[in-house]
Amino acid sequence: MDAISRRRFLPLLVVSPLAAGVGACSSAGIKDAYTSRDSAGRLKTKTFQNDKTEIHVIVEVVSGREDAVVILNLTVPEGAPPQLDRTEIAPGKGDNKIDAKLYIVDATGNQATEGPWTSGDYKVDILLDGELDQTLKFSVL
Repeated sequence: MDAISRRRFLPLLVVSPLAAGVGACSSAGIKDAYTSRDSAGRLKTKTFQNDKTEIHVIVEVVSGREDAVVILNLTVPEGAPPQLDRTEIAPGKGDNKIDAKLYIVDATGNQATEGPWTSGDYKVDILLDGELDQTLKFSVL
């Protein structure tokens, strides 16, 4: 093999082990987390109106394992009844987008997902495998 041929193969030998390592990753992480007015996450915001607005907590997770668990703990202003429709999620392996929607249970037991919301400051603690990863804060005016 001449010197030119060896140079062509060297990058392949360096890249191949790196690519294999990514596929065999056994960790998990939060890639992004934000609040939005829609389930697709196109209407990102940290401020919501207390009228007929949907409030979504979007968490993007990257995991090399099937058993990763994301827990969302919602803290609301005193006396506010909102809850999240999903609080413990096992997203599975790969890139996943979790959409947790706030809701209120009305007097008849029905879930209302478009408010009216109690004004004030809200927060969502995002735990990955039982450990706090980050906290999202948002407000309702």
